[in-house]
Amino acid sequence: MRLSWGLIPLFCILGCGRSFNDDKSKHNDELFQNIAANELVDVSVQEGIRVGDYSVVFEARDNSKYSIIKHDQLSGETVELALGFAGKFVDEDVKSGYVYNYEVGKFLADKSFNKIFQKEIWIPIDIKVEESEEKVLDTSRAAISSQGHSVLIINRMRLSKNSRILTEGKKIQLKVNSIQSLGGTIASFRRGEKADTGVSGKSGGELIVEAKSLEGSLHVVMRGQDGGDGQRPPALGKIGQGAKGQKGSVDGLATFKTFHGPMGSELEPPREKCNIPPSPGGPGGKGKKGRKGNPGLAGGNSGVALIYVEEPELSKIFFELEAGKGGAGSPGGTGGPGGDGGDPAPEKVAETDHEDGRPKQTFEHFNDPPEICRGIAGETGPVGDDGEAGDIGPPGEIQKICIKRTKNEETQCFNSNKTKRRNYVGSKN
Repeated sequence: MRLSWGLIPLFCILGCGRSFNDDKSKHNDELFQNIAANELVDVSVQEGIRVGDYSVVFEARDNSKYSIIKHDQLSGETVELALGFAGKFVDEDVKSGYVYNYEVGKFLADKSFNKIFQKEIWIPIDIKVEESEEKVLDTSRAAISSQGHSVLIINRMRLSKNSRILTEGKKIQLKVNSIQSLGGTIASFRRGEKADTGVSGKSGGELIVEAKSLEGSLHVVMRGQDGGDGQRPPALGKIGQGAKGQKGSVDGLATFKTFHGPMGSELEPPREKCNIPPSPGGPGGKGKKGRKGNPGLAGGNSGVALIYVEEPELSKIFFELEAGKGGAGSPGGTGGPGGDGGDPAPEKVAETDHEDGRPKQTFEHFNDPPEICRGIAGETGPVGDDGEAGDIGPPGEIQKICIKRTKNEETQCFNSNKTKRRNYVGSKN
């Protein structure tokens, strides 16, 4: 699916310390849809001074006393927060990005709770990354757009020096009220990050950042993952075995004598002698050369990005496009085993039977393999050479990053056929 460059308008929201239900401000309805109003009790979310700090404020419009029951939808915990408060109550025990369900009412004389109204409160998401810290962007609370992007609506994003947020090549859309960056980076992958063996590198994905304001210097790095190395092919095994050695060429010569009495009784044990040993078998042939290594896998494309800042004063946007490198080819496969050694030559046996000490009869026969002269088989041949290494995988493609600063400025898009492209767009004077 192609990345759509259509912009979703960003609306102004209140500054630090003001309530998000102030009718005089144009708050972002997508970000602060948690505002509740009742004819008896008003509910609002208050932004704290520090990033990530919020509170939920309850203000009674009359002099009655009210009670609050709080349900944490993540942990499932239920807490009785305020029992009979009058005027104003502030719940400071809330976390950025969490969802709470509040019941407001009164406890009756029989201790039963008479609920007046119930409201689900979404605490705005803040993102803070400390100096030299790295965080993988948490998309578990994101909505999914019609184009498949994980959409996060963020109030405040603070990136300290050398900090980094990783998107891991996902399709991300960040709608941010305020970005403060002291040289922080939003990157798809770490430099040199590599896919597993036999796996292609992931693309840098798609990143849309829509910010109301940006202060400081922000680095955006769209980088494809390096491709994995090729998998080594299997050894040839028997199909690559070398030829068997030749059989010995010169027969051996042996004698075998037996000794019997007149009635066929054995007078003494047989005698055997190897007069000429048979020639040994020839050595086995060398195994076949192994298979060529498998090629490395392709590197991922750089990915594409759109950065839109409505109020970019006193800011710089640095960007880098980098395609993933192709993976290394695997080593060649192991060569085939050497051939078996050849068999020794057979032996010719002259067998003579003696009776009462005199040769009675002699006959000749062959033993194959030899039994008396103990012929020697040839040596096993050498293992075949390993195959050639596989080819390096192809690199990914450089795609583009588009930057729009202020509503009236035209969108600038950058791409390059080079492996890397660095540039920045400075402050608007």
